[in-house]
This record gives sequence, C-alpha cells and structure tokens, in this order.
Amino acid sequence: MRRGFDRPILAWCRLRFGVVIACAVFLVSLWSVTAASADPTSELSISKSCREFLQKRMLAEPGAQLVLGHFYVAQDGATAASVCGWSASSQYGAFGACSREAAKRGITAPCLLLVKDSAVVARSYADARTQAGADAWELTMAADPLRCGQEPGSRLYWLEHGFCDIKILGPEKARGIVIWNHGIMGTLVQHTAPPALALRLLRANGWDVIKINRHNLGEGGDSYRRAEQRTEEEIKAQRERGYRRVVLAGQSFGGRVTLEVGASIELFAAVAFAPGMENTVGNTRTQAPTDERLRRVKAERVAVVFPGNDELFGNVERGRSAAPTLAARGGPYLLLDETAGLKGHGGGTGGNFALRYGRCLDDFLTAETVPAARFLCAAGGGWAVARELLPAVPPYVRVMTATDALPGGLWYGLVGESIVSFGVVDVGKAGVSILFTWAANGASRGGGVYEARIDNGEVKALLSNKAVLTIKRRDAHTLAVTWTPPTAESNFGIAARRAEPLHGELAAAE
Repeated sequence: MRRGFDRPILAWCRLRFGVVIACAVFLVSLWSVTAASADPTSELSISKSCREFLQKRMLAEPGAQLVLGHFYVAQDGATAASVCGWSASSQYGAFGACSREAAKRGITAPCLLLVKDSAVVARSYADARTQAGADAWELTMAADPLRCGQEPGSRLYWLEHGFCDIKILGPEKARGIVIWNHGIMGTLVQHTAPPALALRLLRANGWDVIKINRHNLGEGGDSYRRAEQRTEEEIKAQRERGYRRVVLAGQSFGGRVTLEVGASIELFAAVAFAPGMENTVGNTRTQAPTDERLRRVKAERVAVVFPGNDELFGNVERGRSAAPTLAARGGPYLLLDETAGLKGHGGGTGGNFALRYGRCLDDFLTAETVPAARFLCAAGGGWAVARELLPAVPPYVRVMTATDALPGGLWYGLVGESIVSFGVVDVGKAGVSILFTWAANGASRGGGVYEARIDNGEVKALLSNKAVLTIKRRDAHTLAVTWTPPTAESNFGIAARRAEPLHGELAAAE
C-alpha cells in the first residue's frame, strides 16, 4: 500500500503523456528500491548459510512479511567459519542459540549482535567487533556468572541478571541495585519468570537489576527462612561491592521475603507486589502478619501493591488495613491497593501496572527527596512508557497517514496484560500491511509486519502463531482491538493457552 507516496508521481505522469514510458520505468525502479530496503539481509555481509537462516526466520514466517527479532553471529578468525542465532522474542535467547552452536563447532569467538528488532546495527561480524569495544557485555556473557538461562544443577540458589539484554552498569555508575525475589508454586519452576515489567523502566533510568533464583525442587516448609537468609547475604555482598542504595523487591513469596528482610535490615527501599499471606485455622487468609511486617520495615521508602481480585489470597481487601499502618510509620510510602485498577495475583508484574504506574514507581525511587507521607502518582506514562518497553520500529518500515478506510500513525494500549502497538505501514509491498508489536513481560517482546485485509470496516491480520488480530475504530480518539487465539497453544506471552479472545483499547501515540 503506497497511499500518499506514489499518487503525486502518477498524477505528474498523466499530465505528461509523452514521458509515460519513462515514468513507468521510474515507478518500477522506485518500487524495487523500496522493496529491497525492507530486506535487512541485503545490507549484511554474512555467510550464505546464515543469510538463508535469517531470511527464513525474519522474512518467511507464515503469516508475517517481517518478523521483529534479534540476530547474533560468531565467526572464527582463522577459518572464517561462522554460526548464528535468532530469536523473535528475546535478545538473550538469540545470543544463547548462537553460543550453543559456536560451542558445538568449536568456535571460540564471541557471538555479537548484527540485527536488533530487525534493524541492522552492524553490517558484518568485523563491523560488530569494531563497535563492541573492549567492555562489550557480549564478549564476556558466555562466562558471566550472572548469565541468564542457567540450569540450577545441585544449587539451591544462584544469581542472574534481571534483564538479560541490558548490561549491568556497576556500583560506580548505577543509581543503586534492585534485588528481585520471584514467587513460588509448590515445586513447579518459577525461577524462569522475569522481574516485573515496570522494573525495566528503573533499569532504563540507571538502576541495576538482578534476581535471586531458587531451585524449585528444593522448595519446602522452610523456604521462607532460607530465602530470607540468602537475601540478607546478597544485600551484604552488594553493599561490599559499592552499591550505595539497595532496593529489595519481589512478587508474592518474594514480596513477603522483601518485607520480612526489610524488617531486620535497613534498606533504601522495599517494593512488595502481592506479598505472601499466612493461613489461619480453617485455611482462610489473614492480613495481620503482613501489616506487622509493614509496621516494622526499616526501609527509607516502602512501595506495596495489592491488586484487586486476588483469588489466590481469597480476595481479601488488604489495602484497608495496610494504609493506616504505613501512614503510622511516618516515612514516605507508595500504596496501590484494590482500587488502583490492577487485577489478579500477578496484577503488578505485567503491562497494565507498567503503563499506569511504572513511571510513578520510578519517580518514587529515583527522586532525591520525597515527602514523609503517601506518595501520589501523576497521570500514567502513556506513549513514553510504551515506547521504552516495546520493540523499536525498524527504520525502513514507514508508518502511513490516515485514509478514509484506515487509521494513520502509531497506536498503543493493552491487550490483556501485554502492552501492544499497531500501525498501518508501508514496506514496499502491494496491499495493506500492519505493524503489530508487544511486550508481554520483562523478558519477552516481539512483533512483526503482517498482511492485512479490510472487512466491514475492520482491519484483520493473521499473526505468525495463527492468532487473529482485529482492529476497528471505536471513536475519533480510540481503536478497539481483539486478539483471538488459535485453538492450539499460543506463544503470545502471558496469553498462552487461552481459549477466549482478549480485548483492548488503543490510543494514538503522542
């Protein structure tokens, strides 16, 4: 689709019949140049096998014209043999795939990034080496003790980067460090879950983020006590490394660990998302122990999130008693309770919280001083937050202006707990094309350019995972979006294995 681009040229050609042949040749060449620019592989100097691999993943996915993903290459300096890795949702996943292939082939050269969100960042492996510099994290990531995706082995605890695609700043440059504790679900794996999506905003603003992983098969009746002891050890270790400000944060089990440790060790801040509760006789839940932890917590700043409709904890209204408890402490606190529009036990970890309150949490922790009272949140971060968390639009994808049938510009909003963006775009191909991107959690982002059709005023597209995306105008300022999953299992982040559609609303990006 090329509305607003080739019409002036066509009109000029019609007015000058004598040069119609020249115009035809010009238009054909113009189309060819634009279409070629939508193939990033044409810019890359890589092996034939890696080019074919990249084209298959990026340009030949069923249902997609262009998949936004990441591409790593490692090349042996002596033999010029190379291996590559790709992931459509995780930059570290692409790095890991490349590293595993390099190990199989005996290639010791590091895997380096050539394509990020389907935009070329280095044209060749030599170019990537030149750009990397001596301290590039890729040069040491394979041996990094905090590398992601580690198997627990016989360890009960181990550390990983909170966000595997972002380099740690270190105590000299960072504002401070956030230590994350994840949740628990019996002996099911939980250590693969990333920190809350909103913490990526803290990382972008200068905070380092790491997480303490626990071996799921080692969970038991003393898990809390052992996790608290291990967390205290890590706080001490990070202070010895030189971090001036330590923030302890966690979800559910991790939220309870945060408050319990914060009651015995002085912290810069404690951030608890849906902190764990105790059972009483009759297997009901009680908020009293959590309130007692809030009363005793020694952190300078305290942030607590109690989502509504928390069925795991019996839908107890926890904010009602927590509010006066926090106020009585006499220090600064951020409380988002059941009235904050957050739903479900994990309501603080996904896109809804990040979009509404991620910037507020960042302001609360980053401001040099805050009043010794309840911290009030300004309006949500809007497009500035969504843009920070979503994949970038590749430079050769041109977002179209509005027509009678189609909305113009970029739009963003929520589908379930995923932040998404949508736009009608031009990638040098006939017909209607749309860009759809998403950020499902702190580690999983993706999207692509898809063929679309207009059906009764609705824009419809079939995504790579066979889900159907439907967009239609709700009014002059909003679009309605419906994501209908396939009957088989989906890979759409938190929406995986859903049987019912997800609905959302999109606003125009500022």
